[in-house]
Amino acid sequence: IKDLSENDIAEVKAKAAFRRAISYMELLNIYTLPYCEKNLEEPGLVLTKDIGYDYSLQRASLKDTYDFIEKDILAALNVKAQLTNRTGANSPYRVTKAAANALASRFYLMKHDYANAKKYAEEAIKLYGWNNVLDYNTIGYYATPTKGTITVNGTPINFEANYPATRGWNTDVQWTEDIFTNMVIKNSYSQDHFTALIPSDDYIACFDADGSKENDARYKYFFIEDYLYAQGKAVTKNVPCYYKPKKYTLSVPEMIMNIAECEARVGDYNTAISLVNQLRAKRIDPTSDEVNLSASSKDEAIAIVLRERRREMGPFKRLYDIRRYNSNDYAADDVTLTQKFYSYTSSAIDRSSAIQTYTLKPDAREYAAMIPEADVMA
Repeated sequence: IKDLSENDIAEVKAKAAFRRAISYMELLNIYTLPYCEKNLEEPGLVLTKDIGYDYSLQRASLKDTYDFIEKDILAALNVKAQLTNRTGANSPYRVTKAAANALASRFYLMKHDYANAKKYAEEAIKLYGWNNVLDYNTIGYYATPTKGTITVNGTPINFEANYPATRGWNTDVQWTEDIFTNMVIKNSYSQDHFTALIPSDDYIACFDADGSKENDARYKYFFIEDYLYAQGKAVTKNVPCYYKPKKYTLSVPEMIMNIAECEARVGDYNTAISLVNQLRAKRIDPTSDEVNLSASSKDEAIAIVLRERRREMGPFKRLYDIRRYNSNDYAADDVTLTQKFYSYTSSAIDRSSAIQTYTLKPDAREYAAMIPEADVMA
């Protein structure tokens, strides 16, 4: 370390600030209530700049937690490293200036600060932008489908699972849309297989809201029919596979959607729809008449942008989005979640019980999960 220049040391500190900020932001999304004025004095996170285990375990307020993260965000913007398609181990695993700006945009969107969210998204795209958005219409299918037979309720069923060509990709090289991907998370949660990820009917229906599933490459290629049969599960439902956008990934499409949302909410809603349509040109069959959408009002534009964001971001950023929709000052985007399931305890599911409907309302305190007892004890 003594051989490093002051500039080298500053770069290391800026990159460390980025990694601490993105880690705290993920914890915010799970263990605290959403950001809004009435929640600022609610419990935030345990904050420390120390190394070791002798720091206070007192939880800071939500306001102090966001202020702490914001300082790291601003420090991370001093990163000088540039993002290229491939540098060393691959640029998206490195903290770069584009990544720092992308994280800043996500952070300010969480705070409903649309001016800054737009500003930093635009800077991220300037550094690593539109030309890296893939045309999903050209992806096609993997050469060899998986065929077989599975027995469901005593009846043999022949199945064939056709995969998108991304199944055979070296995604580190060929998937150019990522601005930052946390390598540790990538290795822990496969980017390719989501065998336990059963999409809701509401999510699937979203692909028919502004066009049709058949013409949307995000559904056509990545929602695999009979995939669960191929995995030995007696469940018939199309599930998303071999699809890169994840909760932990900062990407060019996310930044495009950030700008579109900010424009729809506080700017020019026609600009917002124009951005949506430019992205849809890379997602929707160009021979259809479903590429370009239009809006006649701000409210209609916001609804279109949020639906497009849901299709584009997949299920992996949905909780992050629902939390901020439900805590802003715009009631029309509120989301009430429902799930039908059996009665259950912390240790067992009562399959003999009647099916119940569980509801999570916009102002529910259940949006803040309890910190696990094992972590408290540790």
